[in-house]
Amino acid sequence: MHKLISLLILMLSIAIANAGADSRIRYLEKMSTSTYQSVSLNEFYSSLTPEEKSFLVGQIKAMLSKQLPPDFLSSVNQYLSQAGNSPYGKYLKQAEAFLTSADNSQLVSMLDTLDKDELVKIDPALFHLYHAKALSGRSASAETVEQTPAFLRTGFQPLTELKLYTTSQIPQSNLPATAFKVKMQNGGRKIGELSSVADLPDYATYNSMRLADALNQLSNAGTNGIYQKINFSFAGICAELSEPADLIDALVSCPDLELVGYESRMGVDFLGLVIEQAGTYIPLEIPSLTLTELDGRLAVPGNHSEHMLAVYQKGSDTPLALVKWYMGIPMDNTLLQGTIWKPAIYTHTSWVGFKITHHYLNDKTLKRMVEAARYIMKIYNCIQLDSNFPMNGYAVLAVCNDSTSILEAVLSGNPDLTPWPNVRSVKFDGLFQQVLSRFGTGLSLDGNSCLNVPSDAYPEHYHMESISINYLKRLVLNLPFRSKSQVKGH
Repeated sequence: MHKLISLLILMLSIAIANAGADSRIRYLEKMSTSTYQSVSLNEFYSSLTPEEKSFLVGQIKAMLSKQLPPDFLSSVNQYLSQAGNSPYGKYLKQAEAFLTSADNSQLVSMLDTLDKDELVKIDPALFHLYHAKALSGRSASAETVEQTPAFLRTGFQPLTELKLYTTSQIPQSNLPATAFKVKMQNGGRKIGELSSVADLPDYATYNSMRLADALNQLSNAGTNGIYQKINFSFAGICAELSEPADLIDALVSCPDLELVGYESRMGVDFLGLVIEQAGTYIPLEIPSLTLTELDGRLAVPGNHSEHMLAVYQKGSDTPLALVKWYMGIPMDNTLLQGTIWKPAIYTHTSWVGFKITHHYLNDKTLKRMVEAARYIMKIYNCIQLDSNFPMNGYAVLAVCNDSTSILEAVLSGNPDLTPWPNVRSVKFDGLFQQVLSRFGTGLSLDGNSCLNVPSDAYPEHYHMESISINYLKRLVLNLPFRSKSQVKGH
């Protein structure tokens, strides 16, 4: 109980500290969150038709299989043995039965009886067992990392120039638009996926797409990856860009521009389904829960995190360009692994929230951001080229939170307030320390050769059996809302 009281006290103190968030942060948080009112599957389930339930069980089955370790079914006895007779062991047996059933009507019957708010429940320590098998005999060196391209995407067309626009007189370009992809229709009701473009001016969307491409391309400098120097121009300022840090220098040299780096947190919506009826979109809430080390292995909603780089015109709260960086699962087969710069132009569903937790204004820090991101991408590509792990290395090399945590520790020098949960293998932690030490960071190795950035797949290495104040701080910072009034759904 005292731990939960401490958690509530921290929540209050952080809420007070966040009350002074500047107008740009408030703008980004509002822009990044959709206004569609969501509904939980538990609440909506009774209104579903048999056909809709049959469709949903297939979607949930596919989603659940991607959240558990890739070898869960082939090694299920080992995972069940690790969990034992605990409540989580019972959950894993239920998950095994659900994933192995090929009878759709049987799956619907199972779903009828299950708590729809607890369909996905992950213990980060599960991935320790997966890593032990997947990483046998794998290795990488700092010398090999130096030669490895940071950005490996087939079909990428390199930029020759980067020009930022301040009006909608942009070159002819197919800008993304909000779109609803129908996956199932039953009468007047449709279920599908909604890509909701943020409310940004067209020129900001265009600039964001070009800026992301430029950062990825420049990150390949000095390697045999797709690469070309880029000619930059804005308001009469011109520069030839060779590396990511050159881009920061060029932007900083423009007297009308300001740069800000951010780190942000939000909940996860792995299913990503939306109901459309009577012209209204209704996001469907299916939380992905993660077990903590708190009393009774308290389960809390899982989180996503990312870093962002924003370019502003002085005096404006609307970004001129906005990009984000983290490891994700590639949506197509063009990427070796999914840690890249992307345009930050889509909204998140309202029930997962969106909160900026750190921001950086110093030019040197922003140069460190893009250069450290470059080398983290190189490390992941180096290991994945040699190993070809399932899911493009996701959940072995890192998940979004691991990449964000390592970069955040590089920027702040403080590994204690990084996102939760992290599930990377610690096998390559020495490589991170060796390669990233050039940035004068707070990264260090302990007696187990593990980074001081926690991996929650290895609670025994980080003494998580005795809950620390830093562990509680990590959980609280992950709450993707600034006040109770912002909370939607779970």
